Amino acid sequence: MLVKMLNNTYDNLTSTVKKAVYEWIVRLYINTTADPKVTGQANTYRFWITADVLRLMDRFLLQAPLSTLSGMVTQNPTPLYDVFSSADNHFSFFYDLKQAQADVLYAGLRNACRCDFTSPGNISRLGQLACFYPENSSPLQAPAMDALFKLLNNCRSNVRHIYEDVLSKVNVAGYNATQLSRLSAAVVGLSEAQLTSLNASAVKGALDTFAQNADLSGSQKEALLSSVSEGIIQEGNLGSLGLLASHLSSDTLMGINASEFRKAFQSPCFARSIEGMEPVQKKAILLSILKSTNLSEALSFIPPSLISVVPCTDLRALGNFSSNWTNAFPWNKAQAIVVMEKVFSSLKTTNDFRALLHAVRGLTCTQIQSMTKSQLEAVSASPFLSRDQVRCASASYYRKLKTPDNMTEAKLKNTPPSFLVYAQSFAATVNNIPRLLCSSVVDLLARASPALLTRNSPRRAEILSYIMACYNATNASGLSLQQINSLGGAACFLGQEDIGALSAAQFREAADQLSDCGEPEPSVKTALLEKITAVYGDVPHWRAATLMQLRSLVMLFDLRFLYKLPVSVELKEGLALLLPQRRAPGGFVPEKLHFAYDSSSVSQLYAKMVLRLAAVDTMFKRDICSKVPTTLQIKAIGNGNSILTPAQLECLDTNTFQASLEVLASVPGFSPLQLAALKTVALKAFPEPADEDIAALKRITLAFTSNDVSQSITMISIDTLSSIGQYRDWLNNLRVAKEILAIFLKDNPVNTLTSRQLIGLKYFLCAFTADQVKQLSAEEYSAAAREIGQLECPAEVLLALQEKAVEAYGDPSLWTKDEMDTVGTVTASLNSTQISSISAGTLSYITPEAISLIPSSVFRVRAGPALLGGSVQC
Repeated sequence: MLVKMLNNTYDNLTSTVKKAVYEWIVRLYINTTADPKVTGQANTYRFWITADVLRLMDRFLLQAPLSTLSGMVTQNPTPLYDVFSSADNHFSFFYDLKQAQADVLYAGLRNACRCDFTSPGNISRLGQLACFYPENSSPLQAPAMDALFKLLNNCRSNVRHIYEDVLSKVNVAGYNATQLSRLSAAVVGLSEAQLTSLNASAVKGALDTFAQNADLSGSQKEALLSSVSEGIIQEGNLGSLGLLASHLSSDTLMGINASEFRKAFQSPCFARSIEGMEPVQKKAILLSILKSTNLSEALSFIPPSLISVVPCTDLRALGNFSSNWTNAFPWNKAQAIVVMEKVFSSLKTTNDFRALLHAVRGLTCTQIQSMTKSQLEAVSASPFLSRDQVRCASASYYRKLKTPDNMTEAKLKNTPPSFLVYAQSFAATVNNIPRLLCSSVVDLLARASPALLTRNSPRRAEILSYIMACYNATNASGLSLQQINSLGGAACFLGQEDIGALSAAQFREAADQLSDCGEPEPSVKTALLEKITAVYGDVPHWRAATLMQLRSLVMLFDLRFLYKLPVSVELKEGLALLLPQRRAPGGFVPEKLHFAYDSSSVSQLYAKMVLRLAAVDTMFKRDICSKVPTTLQIKAIGNGNSILTPAQLECLDTNTFQASLEVLASVPGFSPLQLAALKTVALKAFPEPADEDIAALKRITLAFTSNDVSQSITMISIDTLSSIGQYRDWLNNLRVAKEILAIFLKDNPVNTLTSRQLIGLKYFLCAFTADQVKQLSAEEYSAAAREIGQLECPAEVLLALQEKAVEAYGDPSLWTKDEMDTVGTVTASLNSTQISSISAGTLSYITPEAISLIPSSVFRVRAGPALLGGSVQC
């Protein structure tokens, strides 16, 4: 009865409790079934696991070691088959089942019943085992597919590869709309070739199935759109494309009128599709709408994600700015400045300020200084405040607070943690707070984001010193486990000596918090690596549980150490959980504010595990193409494909290459030699590449030579340039970039380029000559200035763009704060005289990317302190 109750609360139990319950069951049954006359029987798992025990344990079986599972499935008769054959849902709730466990259970069932798991009856009993359905050489019949796909809908892991394997053996060319609709979520398993083979009327009839699926890849969407988009748009049913619309070309989008867009935006899926569009596509939609609709009206119906391409000049020109728009859109910084100019005077109550979302980015220091203490408290928790805004707000807050020595517990609870961290004089501020409240001050500091401070900020040591004094400790070794746990984000301020002084128990307690700190200073990194080895042992002795305890700290080790980790299914699964789930945000980040871990070593180690377990030699250097990864393996290891040698990549057959192109074309870690190998395969796969083929190659085009361009590219669209032009690496191959650009400019003269095209050019704009930049329309440049301002072009191009910015906005001394932010890297070409003519308040809005490009001679004249906004200390 108790075990049944515990099973009902399984999902709410910690991993430690789950393990303890399992071990309690083991002790209970070993004690009651052991025969003392049989030597060693009490220490084996072989005799105690019966079918009844399996039913009783239910999900707690998953806490058993693999050796126990292996022993159980080799029993004759096996209790596993007894349970499997007598119940349809025994495995239905095994949500934390892992691949290694599933492999053992499948092997046990095959041995017991010779099951091939292709019959609907056997498949329907699999439950969560279906989430690890093994590859089959023969195709499944429709009833078996239906049974399997129904179970896959309940999986929490990625089962795309199962859909792909099952459907790869199915001829779908003759499928009608009903059959396609029945596939439901499984449509993600259809290859591009299969989708292209579908009848257009069948796709159209099953359009909802495709249009609502967020997991379709870009190539799958393009294959579907190629057969139905033209007819659907002509019929006025744009919205029915749903999420597929994210891959409509900008030329197509330019041809759709405002009323059609307005109607389409009422479809939630179509509105969501805008989020996945490139800026060139978003600009096309906006320009098309504004042909017949003014911006004021457009703001009443466009999706929030479209706002990013609205120029600040257009926002400023709006006569009436509705208060409803303030929090309706994800304004960028420049836009937010304009918005706050329009609405700040109407913000009165603390609720007004607390409700601010992205618009808070536009608060200037002058505006912040005019806010009351309660208003400052109201905005303090916003994740959109910049460090400079927090610094300004902190100074203003403590000026208004006036009497920290009269601080009470209640008042202290209202103090924003970030304001305390950025107090102008930290020591003076905290020393004025009664000593009795120091633990409450520590709680505040623990809640502040450590990323507010640069990695080498002296404030980190100040905060740590105060915490140690509060806890009467001379260093970290004097802290209790409870005190270490209470450090929160302040654990990130532990220095080299503090890390070294921690005991094993203390470090285990702090590991979770330290894992969230991000990339540390070199000295702290060294101390962490030494401590991890001392506490958890050398890398070859680590287990999956070690990886789960260390989490992101594993990424501190470089590949030569991590390669010592033994190859096993359990460790592979542990590494999979450490891989980043989202792409790191782009853009320039100053080194001392760069906290993102470098996950490349873990990605490559995971790739090694996947390939070694599949008997693919990762040290392959021969010309014999006998062991190369499959499409499924390439997709599984993602960015870890950078582990493959150029020889391996060149050995890929064209079918594998095309099926896995979406992954291979976007791996950031490929070297020039690896890209060149992939290019060789690409030109075999696409001997006469169409425009969309070039677009799909993305990063691989960086390996193109002049000869490749002349033979493979006869025309190129702005969407394709946008796809392949996103890489800064083109600066290292400007000659080829100029040749590709010249093909585009043959049909699109420089003086006719629109803001949409300027946005779409991306790094190909850096291949312009100064004379070509001069030919650009100042008006079109202004409408694309923000996107252009994110490019790190050569100095001569930036200078020409700066002259264009002067033409558009006037003399730099007259530029507004939002214009300074908008022109971005173009400000890096300003000379010392121009820099000196700009007010300090406006100059503080120069972007970090621009600061990184400013010549030191110009930077020293006046810009240093002004550009840093007083941030030297923090």
